[in-house]
Amino acid sequence: MSTADSLDASCFILRHKLLGLKSFFPYKGLLDTPSEASQQEKFFKGGRGEDECPGRDKWRSWIAKQWDKWEIHPIVIRCLQEADVHPISIMVAGESLEWPNSTFCLPSATPELARALFGPEAFDSKGVLPAKFRQHLVSIGQHSWDKLRRRINNQKDRIHLLEESAMAAFTGGDGVPIFR
Repeated sequence: MSTADSLDASCFILRHKLLGLKSFFPYKGLLDTPSEASQQEKFFKGGRGEDECPGRDKWRSWIAKQWDKWEIHPIVIRCLQEADVHPISIMVAGESLEWPNSTFCLPSATPELARALFGPEAFDSKGVLPAKFRQHLVSIGQHSWDKLRRRINNQKDRIHLLEESAMAAFTGGDGVPIFR
């Protein structure tokens, strides 16, 4: 295959991907009013089974790749700590092992999150965060909240394995303590 043919093939593939992604945004535009923020969030996530909207998977894939690059998760965690609603802090303060409900916690962190992600321009002239941003900021926070919960649950599941390994190391594997 010549260089020109390779370039044409690459351009065709890129054009096909861009058209799929471009077709996604008119659907999204139908839900651009603040009262439809939760419907818009569901639209971006999509449903189960066949995806009726071409480009959605490409959009989600691109966002997932950028999430780490933009360091969104550490920003969200810092904002949760600043707002005193970090789930682990809540659990420690309440001496509880039950994971807190994000529905009550995340809205408290939206001003800090807006300031950290978008700066003071996100607020109106009175210093109030407009409602059109709140649902989206809660969604961003929810992603990190869920990621943190998965990590904690994985660590809780691993603690037993780590304890067994440590005990085996101290006993030499035969049940007799190495140190006497």
